[in-house]
Amino acid sequence: MLERLHDHGRARRLFRRRILFAAALSLLVVFTLAGRAAWLTIAQHEYYQAKAENNRTRVVVLPPERGRIFDVNGEVVADNVATYQVQITPEQSRDVEAEIDLLSKVLDLGPRSIEALKERIRVGRRFDPVLVKTGLDEVERARVARLKPWLRGTEIVSSLKRVYPYGELMAHVVGYVGRINAEDVKRIDPDAYRGTQYIGKTGIERQYEDRLHGEPGYRVVEVDALGREVEVLETVRPVPGKDIALTIDIGLQGVAAAALG
Repeated sequence: MLERLHDHGRARRLFRRRILFAAALSLLVVFTLAGRAAWLTIAQHEYYQAKAENNRTRVVVLPPERGRIFDVNGEVVADNVATYQVQITPEQSRDVEAEIDLLSKVLDLGPRSIEALKERIRVGRRFDPVLVKTGLDEVERARVARLKPWLRGTEIVSSLKRVYPYGELMAHVVGYVGRINAEDVKRIDPDAYRGTQYIGKTGIERQYEDRLHGEPGYRVVEVDALGREVEVLETVRPVPGKDIALTIDIGLQGVAAAALG
C-alpha cells in the first residue's frame, strides 16, 4: 500500500516537471519569436527605409519620330537627324531654380534663353520634361554628366532634329517646326505631346501636324538615390508619325527659281 502511494507521488512529481519544462520551452519560443520580430522591426528599419528611398521608379517619355516629307519623285525635303539634348523635369528636381542656374553656367545660356526656359516650365506640367538646349557637343555632355548628382531633374537624351535639305527653295511650301511655346500649349493635347519639344509652325509642317507628329511612348525604370537607371521595368514604344508625299517636283522648283533669278 505504501509502495503504491510512493509510486503515485513520484509519478505526479514527474508529470509536474514535464509540464514545467514544456511551459518553459513554450515561453522560450515565444520570447525568441518576439525578439526576432522586434529586431526586424527596429534594428532593420533603417535598412528597409534606405532601400525604399534608394530604389524608385521613374517614367521616361519616348517622343515619336516625326514623319518625313517627300516631293513627287521621292526626294526628301524635310528629314530628321540624330542629336543630343538636355532637358529638365521639374517634378524630379529638388530645386528647379538651382538646376537652371547651374545649367546656365555649364551650357552658356543667355538671359533670354533662361527666361524662355522658365516660362516653358511655368506653363507646362511638372511631370513633363522641358527642353533646355539641343545640339549638345561632347564637351557640353561631359559637363552635364559630371554634375549629375546636383542635377536630379536633368538628363541628356538622344533626339531627332528637323532638317530641310533644300533650305529656302522649299521653305514657303514645307514651312518649319519651332519650339512649343505658351500659345501652342493652349491648342494641343498635352498627353499627345509629352516629351515633344517642337511643333509645326507654318506650311505643310503645321497643316499636317496631326499626321506628322505620331504618338509618344514611355519607359518605366527603377532608379537609385542619384537618379541613375538600375533596371528597365516596362517599355511602350512610340508610334512614329506618317510620311507625306507632295505633288511638287523639287527639280522643277529649282529650275523655276533659277529662271526668276
